[in-house]
Amino acid sequence: NKLQHLELALDFTCNMMCRICGPRQSSKWNASPVLKNMKDEVGAEDDAYVKTKGSKEYTKNIKRILSNSDLSDLKEVKLVGGEPLYSKNLPWFINLLKKQEHWKDIKIIIITNGSILPSKDLFEGFNCVEIDVSLDAVGDLATVTRMKVPWKIIDENMRRMVKLYEVHIHTTVSILNCNQIEPLLQYRHDLNILPEAHTFTMLHGPNHLSLNLIPKEYRQKWKSYNHRVNKMLEMEHHEDPAEAYRFLKSSEILDVESELSFRDVNPEIMEIMEELVKNYKSEGKYS
Repeated sequence: NKLQHLELALDFTCNMMCRICGPRQSSKWNASPVLKNMKDEVGAEDDAYVKTKGSKEYTKNIKRILSNSDLSDLKEVKLVGGEPLYSKNLPWFINLLKKQEHWKDIKIIIITNGSILPSKDLFEGFNCVEIDVSLDAVGDLATVTRMKVPWKIIDENMRRMVKLYEVHIHTTVSILNCNQIEPLLQYRHDLNILPEAHTFTMLHGPNHLSLNLIPKEYRQKWKSYNHRVNKMLEMEHHEDPAEAYRFLKSSEILDVESELSFRDVNPEIMEIMEELVKNYKSEGKYS
């Protein structure tokens, strides 16, 4: 009856503004000047792009609960965010764990965007520290899809982390990267990260970034040797003229916050979606 596994966000502060994310998970998103445009022109029908009040009250409650919890049988902690390595509350939490007699045996899993190297001093002494890096692409496409931190920094951190920790990669497959999975697989291979340490999830929202907006005949050309990704690429086409248009609009709005435009780094996807929207309009499916 004691707490053994814990997954939590200490807060939602983040130094990135990923295109698949939003203000509820990222302070960078929440402070963006383009948030209102995204709400009005892309997410008017839902609350995906509604400015939040921040996470001060949330963090206050988390600290109160954890400080009064029995952690004596804790076996595993998974820290999410935001960006947990960017959180000012991380040292407080790690020091709380170190008050437990068995703290060295608690497995620490950090879900990170790879932009910050884990503090060697902070995690020193734990027998198992696993770093799970959310990585959807390499090169300029990585810089554009997960904005605000250049790929060069991510790459440098990855190459250092694999020498110090057990590193896993998690990739979210969306319209943004579905045609560029192969270079990512090669990158993982070059870092000597095992295939079983690289997981894939299909994006389910926001809807304007769903890969099934692209007709199946295009997606079949992008198959790789990863069976899970291939299964995603084989899913049936979801014809949605409004969401296809929202994809183009969101790209235009978010390019203002990006060092490079999405068109610069993935012209194939842009050309497919522009042609698709053009056809929808000529067929009277979208005005």
